[in-house]
Amino acid sequence: MKVTFMFQTMATPGMKLGRTEEDITRTVTKFRMLRDEGIFCDCKLKAGDIEVPCHKVFLADSSPVLEARLLDDPSCDVLNVDFPGHILHLVIEFIYSLGEVTVPEEDLSSLMSAARDLGMSALMDKCVGHSQITVNNVLGFY
Repeated sequence: MKVTFMFQTMATPGMKLGRTEEDITRTVTKFRMLRDEGIFCDCKLKAGDIEVPCHKVFLADSSPVLEARLLDDPSCDVLNVDFPGHILHLVIEFIYSLGEVTVPEEDLSSLMSAARDLGMSALMDKCVGHSQITVNNVLGFY
């Protein structure tokens, strides 16, 4: 993802400046640290008895489904999801790690289902790219 903003100067009006990958990595790393310490977290994702503190802006950016739920009720502080807690942790790891997560093979289909339910196409694409989908098991993934 490239973030660009307009910057006006006397010498070069309209000059575009962009953040480097290092800047973006630093920002995501900082938000991850803040989440791990529960700082500035403004909501929780909940799966069963598992609640994980999060930042609404990260959830909204990562999932159109969560974004719609947050827009529908901006004061909401707990978002329930319908998948196991250990899958929730994998989803959160993906959101707060620039799209990287280590997934045990036995959890791949559950993570793919969670990604589908949340509308997380980037996570879905990564799951599909690493799955062993065949004619015999395709319905289990979808």
